[in-house]
Amino acid sequence: MLFNEAACFSMRVPKETIQTWLTHGGRIFPGGTSAVASYFFAVSREDEWTSILCRRSVVVIHVGWILHCVAHSFRVPVVGYILDGMITSHAAFLAVKYSTYHGTLLISLLI
Repeated sequence: MLFNEAACFSMRVPKETIQTWLTHGGRIFPGGTSAVASYFFAVSREDEWTSILCRRSVVVIHVGWILHCVAHSFRVPVVGYILDGMITSHAAFLAVKYSTYHGTLLISLLI
């Protein structure tokens, strides 16, 4: 399995991306337990959830990281996907080829 940790997702994260996380071994943080979430995902820096978590020193990752990892079949470095406003990526957009049952999608993500 590519992922084996629990994650929290912003309400703005597409259900298909969450399903991809689950399909590749990830779990959704159950909340209200002694378990700890390893990842926090959002779709942009402008997401209110991102702002709240970053003020609490929680690292929030752009959901494109999940698709990029799946496309390459390994966990790529997360540094270019951090949504804290302090680290900028090398490119304004990330293009990801993502294979589905219906063909290959080219997804451009603003990061």
